[in-house]
Amino acid sequence: MGNFYTNITLKTSDREEVIEHMRVHGRACFVSPTSRGFTTVYDRIADEQDLRDLENLALDLSSRFQCIALAVLNHDDDILWLALAGNGNWLTQYQSDQILSGSAWRLASAFNVPGLLPLIWVSMRWPIILFQIWRHSLIAWALGIPGSSVGFGYRYLSRGEHPSANDITEFEKI
Repeated sequence: MGNFYTNITLKTSDREEVIEHMRVHGRACFVSPTSRGFTTVYDRIADEQDLRDLENLALDLSSRFQCIALAVLNHDDDILWLALAGNGNWLTQYQSDQILSGSAWRLASAFNVPGLLPLIWVSMRWPIILFQIWRHSLIAWALGIPGSSVGFGYRYLSRGEHPSANDITEFEKI
């Protein structure tokens, strides 16, 4: 059995405002510590892997905080789905089982890493990867996103699993 997780990484340092926003909207979630200007939200409802919930939350957060938001869904390590929103609008969507989906250029541009475009492109287009968490890890590294966004969702964090570099107490539970 592979990994099942979702999360949304925001390019914002407004962690306390993100926490308050999630609390006001009654969302059960964890919010990561801000690292390198990124804050990640691990939402309970989105972790049920309904794309509509994940998409709606990503659009809401990117609109509310006027930032980019990268929504991620890993389904059983067979399919990796990414969607990039900016200021409440979709910029690109990617699904690992669809070879021509997603725009590596839009990802590289949004995260200001145009020099890593070839690596991002190859990571998205490589046809055979045993575990999609490996693809997610490589893309996250290239985009400069903290490793705590890879392999973790609400369910894993609620069971006490956490990134080795961060203590679970640093994650705000709402």
